[in-house]
Formats: sequence, structure tokens, C-alpha cells
Amino acid sequence: MSDVQYSSRPILIVDDTPEDIKVIGTILRQKGFRITFANSGGKALEIIKQNPPDLILLDIKMPDMDGFEVCRRLKANETTQDIPIIFLSVGTETDNKLKGLELGAVDYITKPFEPVEVAIRVEKQLTIRNLQRQLEEKNAQLEQEIVEHKQTEKVLRESEEKYRSLFDNSLNGFALHQIVTNDEGQPIDYIFLEANRAFEELTGLRAGDILGKRVTEILSGIEKDPFIEIYGRVALTGDPVRFEQFATSLNKYYDIAAFSSRKGQFAVIFTDITERVRAEEQIKAALVEKEALLKEVYHRVKNNLGALNYLIEIQAGAIESPEAHDALEELQGRVRAMGLVHQKLYQAQDLAQIDFGEYLEDITDDLFYALGGDRPISLRVEAEEIFIEAGLAIPCGLMVNELVTNALKYAFPSPPLTPPKGGRMSNGQPLATSPSLGGIEGGQASPEIRITFGSRDGEYVLTVSDNGVGLPPELNWRTTESLGLRLVNIWATHQLGGSLEVDGRDGTAFTIKFSERR
Repeated sequence: MSDVQYSSRPILIVDDTPEDIKVIGTILRQKGFRITFANSGGKALEIIKQNPPDLILLDIKMPDMDGFEVCRRLKANETTQDIPIIFLSVGTETDNKLKGLELGAVDYITKPFEPVEVAIRVEKQLTIRNLQRQLEEKNAQLEQEIVEHKQTEKVLRESEEKYRSLFDNSLNGFALHQIVTNDEGQPIDYIFLEANRAFEELTGLRAGDILGKRVTEILSGIEKDPFIEIYGRVALTGDPVRFEQFATSLNKYYDIAAFSSRKGQFAVIFTDITERVRAEEQIKAALVEKEALLKEVYHRVKNNLGALNYLIEIQAGAIESPEAHDALEELQGRVRAMGLVHQKLYQAQDLAQIDFGEYLEDITDDLFYALGGDRPISLRVEAEEIFIEAGLAIPCGLMVNELVTNALKYAFPSPPLTPPKGGRMSNGQPLATSPSLGGIEGGQASPEIRITFGSRDGEYVLTVSDNGVGLPPELNWRTTESLGLRLVNIWATHQLGGSLEVDGRDGTAFTIKFSERR
């Protein structure tokens, strides 16, 4: 957006096509403009009466009241006749464009919209509108002075002085220059032609000391910065440019807009952004410090959980009760799962998220090492490359820990159950099979635990399954007294806000679906 300070009034877009409103509204919002909408001519007139906008983008073809009629009514009203109107028309509607301009429109924009064209035309009209307001204010002052003094020459002189005052009292620095080139036409220097008061305040250079002189005479070392090259390109090509640059000779940062109204000359409008840049540098330094602190926190939490796990292990070794020993082992697994998340975060570049597939492999490797023994149970982890935040990773890791632990303990009895002829177990029940995992049919398939994780239809889907003996038909997993299954249900539905589905017919499959937190 240009450096002209626009008023706080919005731009009104009048169009009965929602798609067009959305497109042009998006373009203008990205440029920082305030937008209001109307989908009919009548609605537009009501809005304008209550809150006159700075600019109206008016579609020509609308039901009930077309854009031409809206324009006629606005131009016939003294309070709205000066509001600039840009008609929106299809590129082939030449007659409509001419008619719109005859009715008082200042410009037109063709459909489909080109973002650059829209931004340029809107900024141009808003700049004109802004200058018109200033001119109206000055003219009002002049008229009052004419009434008071009845002296035309005095009014003109005061008018010139007031416009000069706008230049001198602008908060933005302004300077006009002449580019200097060598025999090959390459820019090598520039001369100060004019500078306002803000220029002096923002640079510390006095206009009386620099006007008519070359910049290389004034600022030693200016050649180290790209100013001469950039300004030379603007002066010789006429292409405007806006950039931020540190001025070594002045030890300040500036936001600069440079343009040329005559070949060989260029003007700059600029502001001092040193404080802002310094603040940004301080924020970046603070972020680095915060990242270091977070790493230290993750490291200490990981170590504390490791110490807790060690204490549980010692306590478990001193307990003779099998039930208590098993409970402590399960608790160890949960602590281990939480500690692994903090270890991943400590080692990661992104301190907020971890690679969940890698985490799944690590946590299941630990479980197989601790509980798998020498049994020939294979593990398959199929996870998409997805990074999730720690708040999701911890409950997911706890669920995987719980479900894989249960599978290792109960899905594959040791020694395995050998079905008699006909594929049935000794209790007369059919042997559980799982086609998706190869199924233990006739006792021939290898035991396998499978974990999958991915994203489907905007949801994360985590599945832990095995081709073991399956769940007992009489087991209701939702009401079971098993602490592990109750915890899995709580983590899935309450902590993650997701759903849990269990299929115990062919082996066992737990499927958890949840969404990313908003």
C-alpha cells in the first residue's frame, strides 16, 4: 500500500454475485483496506446514507436496480455526489464502460479481476479522494480568507504557503534528487535538490548543508550501501520501488519508497523504523532464549520421569504380590511413554511437535524388548510422516503403550493354543482369524501386532491390531473393570475429544479417530 494516509472510512463493494464479492474483498483485505458489502442497489443506498464510504466499487448488472441507476441517484445527491465510483464490468462491455463514465464514474475494473490491477486502481482513487479532501479543506480556508480580506493576491499567496506547509510539516521524510551517471550511463552518485523538515529530523542532515551537493560528499561510505544502485534504477527506468534498508553512514533503518516523475530524477518518501527493527531483533533473541529454556525443561522432565521409572522398578523388585508387580510394570510403561515424548521434543528442531511415526517405532521397540521375550511375534508400524503436538502425542503414546502391552500379554498365549482338526480350540469355539493380518488359521500364520497412523478426511486415525485369539465374546469393553481399557477409552474420548472403535471378532483391532486441536 502507498504511504498516503487514508481515512478510516471503508470501501463499499456492491455486487449481487457472492463469488465476485469474495474475490475482490480478499484482494482488498490483503492490502489492508476496510471493506463493507451490499448485494443490491437498494441495500447499497441504505448503507451509504448511514455511513458514507471513501470509495464505491459498483457492479453494473444487478436485479431490481442496476449500477447505472445507483450512480444517478448518488450523483444527484449533494451529500454523496463526490464519492468516487468505480464500475465493475465484463471486459467486452465497452458501451457500458462509456455510459458509466458519462454518469460520473471515475474508473472501471474489468471481470475477471486481476489483483494487481484492482489494487492499483483502488489505491489511485483513494489517493485522489484523500487529496480532494485536503484540497476542499484548503479551499474552504481560502474562501473564508477571501471573504475576510477581499484580496485575491493575498489568498493565492496564503494558499501557496499552506500547501508548502503540508510538504514541510509531513511526518514522512521527503527529498528530491538528480541522479549522476558516468560515461557509460551507470549511476555513480546523486545530488540533493530539495528536502523537507522531516527529512532533517529523520536523518540529522540540514537541508541548507546538503542541497546542491552530491551524496558522496555528505555521507562518507555511502557506496557500501545499495542506495545509489537502487535510486539509479528508479531514476533511469521510472520503475518505483519500496524497500527497507540499514543506512550505515547514519546508523539507522529506514522504510523507503522511491519513485520518478522525470527521467534522471527521483524522489524518496521514508520513515525511520530503527526502533521497530531493534525491537524485532530483541524478540528474536528472546525466542532463542525461550527455545533454550524449553529444551532445558524437556530435558529435566525426561530425566525426572526416568528417575521415577527407576524408583518404580526398584519398588517392583521388592514386591512379592504378582498383581502388584504387574500393576507397577504397567505404570512403568506409561511413565516410559510420557518420558519418550519429552525426549523427542528435547532432540527436535521444532519444540512444539514430534514425528509421531518415529515415536511409535521407539515406544513399541521398548515394549517388545521388555515384554516380547523370545516369542516369534512380529511388529509392523505403518505411519505417515506427520508431526503432531505434544498434547496429542502423550495420550496417543499412552494408548499405544497400553494396547500393545495387552496384546503382548494376552493375544498370543504361550504355549500357543493348537486347534484340533476343523480349526476349533479346545473349548469348542472357532479359532479367531484376521484376514487383514494374515489370520491365525489352523495355527499356520505368524503372530503379528500392527500399528497404523495417518490422516483421513481431516481426522487422525490410529489403529492398533493383532491377529491373536481375539476378545472373549462375553466381554463388553466399554464397561469392563480392566483399568487399561478404561484408560484407553478416557484418553481417546475425553482427552483427545475423539472416538474409539473396537473389533474383537477376528483378532483384535482398536481404532481411535481424533482431530487436531483448534
